[in-house]
Amino acid sequence: NRTPLFFLHIMRLQRKVSTSVEGKFFERRIIYKLAINSYSEDSMDIFEGLNSQQKEAVCSENQHILVIAGAGSGKTRVLVRRLAWLMEEKNISPHNIMAVTFTNKAANEMKDRVEDLTGINTRWMWIGTFHSICSRLLRMEADNLGIARDFVIYDDADSRALIKRCLIELGLGNKEKEYHPSAVLGQISAAKNMLIRPDSFAIGKDDEWTRNIGRVYARYQEMLRQANAFDFDDLLTQSVWLLEKHPLVLEKYRERFKHILVD
Repeated sequence: NRTPLFFLHIMRLQRKVSTSVEGKFFERRIIYKLAINSYSEDSMDIFEGLNSQQKEAVCSENQHILVIAGAGSGKTRVLVRRLAWLMEEKNISPHNIMAVTFTNKAANEMKDRVEDLTGINTRWMWIGTFHSICSRLLRMEADNLGIARDFVIYDDADSRALIKRCLIELGLGNKEKEYHPSAVLGQISAAKNMLIRPDSFAIGKDDEWTRNIGRVYARYQEMLRQANAFDFDDLLTQSVWLLEKHPLVLEKYRERFKHILVD
């Protein structure tokens, strides 16, 4: 009887053995023999190199865990080992795990570590930055948003150019000192991060400047939609609003992701 750990061991070996010229079948036979000869429960020690506090975090049975530690102290290592522990010791499917971090560099490092430790191809796992995870969610649920799945993502330069077009269209293009595109975009970005929609931006505000920023914000969102585009902030806010507006979608992902790990 082969355990799930044994098959994870096979996947590790598959990543190390190049494809044989004799074909896939020959390669699988070799790998299976290597797996039988080299496998042991001891070789799957996910606690190797961890101190007692890190081990405690990796194998904690608590539903919610918060690890507070300084830079370079091994937080990512703990997260990756816990991910492996969930799969190997608790038989949690990779399909039911999400791992999120802040930068592309950190996300790629996390994927590499998970693949080295478990042998699983992380391409199909939900491991990435907050923005990449949300982009994936929005593409999968595009029908619920009334957008095309192949939407484009505007970078800061694209967004500033679009803001400038909005200012000109609204008769504010000749007031750049007062309505500089970068400053206006900053105000809109701050509003989005507070989950403030265009129609709520100027509520309770009497000054002309705020009302005009609200007008630009509304027109900016209209032009983004016409271009089948989101800016970086939209990836986060639209994901939140999607899950708030569509409880069945929320329930689908709540049921799927039993474990969410944030680095």
